[in-house]
Amino acid sequence: MNTKVSTFIYCLGTTNSGDKNSPLNAMGVVPVLTPEFIPSTFSFSIVIGIQGIDDACNHTMDIIFKDSQENSLVEARNLSLPLEQLKNGDVELPQEYKGIMLGMDLRNVIMRYEGVYHTEVNFDGQKLGDFDIYVKAKQHV
Repeated sequence: MNTKVSTFIYCLGTTNSGDKNSPLNAMGVVPVLTPEFIPSTFSFSIVIGIQGIDDACNHTMDIIFKDSQENSLVEARNLSLPLEQLKNGDVELPQEYKGIMLGMDLRNVIMRYEGVYHTEVNFDGQKLGDFDIYVKAKQHV
C-alpha cells in the first residue's frame, strides 16, 4: 500500500458538522504563524489528508510539532484510526484514494524562537513527511 499525505494545511481553526462523511472546513489558512511576541504562546490548527489507506484494518498515527531547535512542542502519539472512521459511506473508491481527512487544534503552543518549525506525520510507524512553517513575531520589544 502506498500511503501518503495528500493534503497538509496550517490554519487558525477547523470545523465540521460532526458527520464522518461531511467536509472539514479550514478557517484562516496561513503561510506563516505570527504570534504577537516571541517568546509567546500561540494557538492554531492543522489539516491532514492521507490517501492509500487499507480500510480493512485499524491504524495508528503520530503527529509531532517541533520548533526550530528540533524540540517536540506537541506530541500526539498512537492516535487510533478505527476501521469505521476509514469507511467512505456508500462511495466505493479505488484503494489508492481511500483515506481520511483530519483536523487537529494545537492550543497555547510555546513559541520560544523565530524560525522554521515543522510537523512530522507518521502512519503505522512509517514517516510520511515533515511540513514546515515559519514563525515570526508581529512585534519586537
